[in-house]
Amino acid sequence: MHLKAGYYYVGDISYALSDEDYDALVKIIISSNKEARWEGDFKGHPVFVGPTYGDGVYADNDGDEYFVDSGTIGIVPEEMIDSNNRADLGQIIEFRTDFEVSYEDGIFQFGNLVIDTKNYGIGAILESYTEEKKGD
Repeated sequence: MHLKAGYYYVGDISYALSDEDYDALVKIIISSNKEARWEGDFKGHPVFVGPTYGDGVYADNDGDEYFVDSGTIGIVPEEMIDSNNRADLGQIIEFRTDFEVSYEDGIFQFGNLVIDTKNYGIGAILESYTEEKKGD
């Protein structure tokens, strides 16, 4: 997904959107696929959401932390943030140039920012456990 330069919220979007907007977006995601990955236009704004390897706290390649309780991480323009919510549990980031958003197997990339939920946090624990069980 290609996004224009600007300020964006990155993190668990359940903390950024109003309850009404979040519920509406979840319905769209569920009706369109079963993977909790979705990108498109929502209420006139570009939105991207992808599944993590579970709830918890994940860090990006700059060391900033992202708290996750919905099992997803996403990106929404700053103007979509509901001031009554907990956007402080993610990050508001200025992207100075247009950028690409991508997702592959629990690894998110927002421009040069990378959040690895597979090899960090609960994802790493699950991966390690899976490898141990294969050896049994």
